Amino acid sequence: MLHSRDRRIEEAILQALSRAFQQELKDPRLPALFTITQVRISRDLKYAKAYYSQLPDAEADLAETAAMLKDCAGFLRSRVARQVNLKFCPELTFVHDAAPQRYQRISSVLEDLRSKGELEPGEVEDEPEEKPS
Repeated sequence: MLHSRDRRIEEAILQALSRAFQQELKDPRLPALFTITQVRISRDLKYAKAYYSQLPDAEADLAETAAMLKDCAGFLRSRVARQVNLKFCPELTFVHDAAPQRYQRISSVLEDLRSKGELEPGEVEDEPEEKPS
């Protein structure tokens, strides 16, 4: 179980990576629609996995992006080290986050079931309910 300090570090790394992708990384292989969705660190803070999503998400595009991220990992780690105050900067690995595509697929299946009359409107919610304040 990670503590609030670990969550703050993950958020700081996510912000540093996002800033580097938006302002500093000028690689033509970077997709136009690219997002770091979350960062998870190891308990010893030596390793960090950065999850990303992109459009288009065809296999060839995913492979090219994965190669680009592997090539740029050192540069991105140096940017994180400059912005996040840690004794040691974690080693970065990048993992494609397929959650947005899964959500889109589930939504389209639900919509298809509704259009065929096999599912009543409101029977299953597409969006998670907001918690009352």
